[in-house]
Amino acid sequence: MSAKRQARFEQLRETSKERIERAAMELFARNGYGNTSISQIAHAAGISKGLMYNYYESKEALLKAIVQRGMELGQGMVSSLADDANKPEAWLRKIVDATFQEVQKNPDYWKLMTSLALQEDVMKAVNIEVEAKRREMLAFGENLFSQLGYPKPREQAMLFGAVMDGVMMNFVLSPPDYPLESVKKLLVEQFCKPFRQ
Repeated sequence: MSAKRQARFEQLRETSKERIERAAMELFARNGYGNTSISQIAHAAGISKGLMYNYYESKEALLKAIVQRGMELGQGMVSSLADDANKPEAWLRKIVDATFQEVQKNPDYWKLMTSLALQEDVMKAVNIEVEAKRREMLAFGENLFSQLGYPKPREQAMLFGAVMDGVMMNFVLSPPDYPLESVKKLLVEQFCKPFRQ
């Protein structure tokens, strides 16, 4: 196969995977992971069930791929902020901005993650990856709040993460009337500044 045909094949494969993952996200978020079958996902993605298994060996593998893609997106978001590495307030503001933009752009992913967080048996399938990323982000936040002079930077990072999670959950559950921009402004005012007694 020529390099050009190979590149085209890879592009088609990636497009199909994105379509499958999008269909799965919507179905998992709406119906729950346990109530969604591979057949339903294949139908929603516009492919055959057999072809579906060419991309993912199981529903669990598909779920892991979706979660992994989301974690890579988050990692990319943080990496793109590297120019403000010496300015913790700027890091936090940009994290808030980027997260709010992403939840508005991709609410299905956040609905899925919200619904999965409440499905303990399902989260076992992706728990190792999610827990490792959670610890990494907590350490990153702890470092930022330490630089800002907070007396309990780890707890402050946990509080910041919990508030961000709560805002995202509330937004995806009631997007038409949720005052996202006002809440974002308050969040920045409360967290993205040096500690003052």
